[in-house]
Amino acid sequence: MLAAVTSPSGDLVALHRTYLTHDGEKAPLPNPKKLTSTAGSLQGAAIRLTPPSLRKGRLSLGVAEGIETALAASILSEVPVWSCISANGLKSFVLPAGVQNLYIFGDRDQNETGQKAASILSERVAGEVTVRVLIPETVGDWNDDLLSRGAR
Repeated sequence: MLAAVTSPSGDLVALHRTYLTHDGEKAPLPNPKKLTSTAGSLQGAAIRLTPPSLRKGRLSLGVAEGIETALAASILSEVPVWSCISANGLKSFVLPAGVQNLYIFGDRDQNETGQKAASILSERVAGEVTVRVLIPETVGDWNDDLLSRGAR
């Protein structure tokens, strides 16, 4: 599966690859190279899975670390969610113009990397938009949460 990684201005800066088996599962590769060589900075870049949308009359967008996590968070919340690729990407995310509500779907990591990344982004943009940070109740990400509910 290929996904475009775009800069805050919308320029293509890399491709993100997810290797899948013929039945759609993640391929068991030891060290797959997920990002192609970059054509620009990854600072603030994201995989824009779907455009921001109106939610209760306000332009809304969610962000998460990985693609699978972003898709799961979108299914669970009915909010469009972009992938920031990693915890570092989440911390450096740049808000698109016009977004009024930002939902940050952080990972719950044992070492607290995901929670800290979500908190850093939240604190940085709190004066610009209404922010809601959502963290799964158990260790893992929103894809793990969705799968624990019986989704496939």
